[in-house]
Amino acid sequence: MSLEFPSTLEKPSNIITLPGNFVRPSFEELYGFDSVVEGLGVSTITVTLDANLEDVNLSCTTVTNAVSYEFQRDDNSGFSSPTTLQNTASTTFTDGPTPGSTYYYRVITSDGVDTTTSNTESVAVTGIFDSTLTFPTIQIFDNESEFTDKAYAPNYTIVHAKDTDKLYVWKGYTWAVYNQN
Repeated sequence: MSLEFPSTLEKPSNIITLPGNFVRPSFEELYGFDSVVEGLGVSTITVTLDANLEDVNLSCTTVTNAVSYEFQRDDNSGFSSPTTLQNTASTTFTDGPTPGSTYYYRVITSDGVDTTTSNTESVAVTGIFDSTLTFPTIQIFDNESEFTDKAYAPNYTIVHAKDTDKLYVWKGYTWAVYNQN
């Protein structure tokens, strides 16, 4: 048994064509599998560097029906080897990357079935130490607490803390403290 189709097919009257859909003449509306389904929306990511010039605050717009937002970072805009920072239902995240580089961020939104990828934003994370200074580097801070927990100063950076009146020298792995006495 085989099916035979006529060489010319005529279109029934009163069918209104829409992109990939038909309004059926007997019902005059889209229904069932014909109905237009809106896809998952695309989130927009915003990236800001906070006052300490180290932490990157990420936020993205809420997408209807989204169940998760996967925040990603890479060192190139092509995201050839992205790092997933967090996969969460929240639309905000704070990243603390190593200072001294430019980082690229995006968010992948999911509704559990489909995913969409946001725009890409970049930020140069400099940290509090001025890398444009040449050796010997000398910086002054009001408080010791502003820099002593940082482990990325250029070697032999000299720092003066006004609150303790001490000099500190970064030796590549730790701060050496010198009293002025």
